[in-house]
Amino acid sequence: MSGSTLSARERELGILRVGWLSQSEYQWAEHVGRALEAVLTREEIERVAEGPAAAGWNASERAMLKAAFAHRRRYLLTNLVSCPPRPGCGCTLFSKEMLLCR
Repeated sequence: MSGSTLSARERELGILRVGWLSQSEYQWAEHVGRALEAVLTREEIERVAEGPAAAGWNASERAMLKAAFAHRRRYLLTNLVSCPPRPGCGCTLFSKEMLLCR
């Protein structure tokens, strides 16, 4: 990835965590190979699903996994609150204040 200051390892940890949180089979499958190339072990890749609280992550890795969660949460909140109401989307069911109180 051009212009990134993240190492390949950090980047793949973040991408895998977002993929896991999003339940994106495609993103997960696409990046497992890249993660293995970026010096993650199979055990570490499996541990991504457990998140930052799992034993074995160093402080930097935990921070990346937490950042992936925050990114995913911010994306969901932004899209839920700001999307135009459509039948069945739930946009009209919640206010921004209600979502932030959780």
